[in-house]
Amino acid sequence: EVGADLTMSNAYGELLHNYEKIASVGGVIGIPYPWHVLNEETQGMQGGQFIVLYGRPKSMKSWVAIDMAVHAYINSRKRVMFYTREMSPQMVSQRVAARIARIDYKKFRNGQLQPETKNYVFTILKELAECDQVNNLDRKPIFVVVSDRSSGGSGGGVGWLQSKIRDFKPDIVFVDGMYLM
Repeated sequence: EVGADLTMSNAYGELLHNYEKIASVGGVIGIPYPWHVLNEETQGMQGGQFIVLYGRPKSMKSWVAIDMAVHAYINSRKRVMFYTREMSPQMVSQRVAARIARIDYKKFRNGQLQPETKNYVFTILKELAECDQVNNLDRKPIFVVVSDRSSGGSGGGVGWLQSKIRDFKPDIVFVDGMYLM
C-alpha cells in the first residue's frame, strides 16, 4: 500500500481550505438532516455514506426515512429517489405529500381535510408537479418513488435498483425495506 504520510507543515493549506469551506456553509457539507443536533455531529449526509435506520417493526422507520427524504427535496432541492418494498408507491406518495404540506396524514388519507386545507395541499402539489416536469430534463430537483412490487417477485432486487439509479441519477436514495431485497 502507498503511504499517506502528511507533515503538519504540508497540511496547513489543506486544513485552512477545508476549514473555510466548512465555515462558509455553517458546518454542514452534506445534505442536511431535518434535525440540527444530527447535523452538528455528522455535517449532514455525505456522498458514499451508507446510513441505516434500525428499529423494531412498526417503530416509524419509514416515516423517519420519508421525513429525511422530504427534507432533502424541499430544503436542499436535491433529486430524491425513494425505493419501497414495504408499501405501495401510492401509499408512500400520500405520506410524502402530507409531509411536504405539513398536514395531518390520517385526515389526508381519509379525505377529511377542511376545504381550505385541501386547496392549500393541492396547490402546493400542483406547483411541485409542474416544476418537476419542466426541470426534469435539466437535472433539477425531483422526487420519485419506485417499487418493484408489481413484478410479482420475479424482478427487482439490487440489480433492478441499480438500473433505476443509473436512469434517474438521484443525489440521494432511500431504501425502505432493504431486508426484503
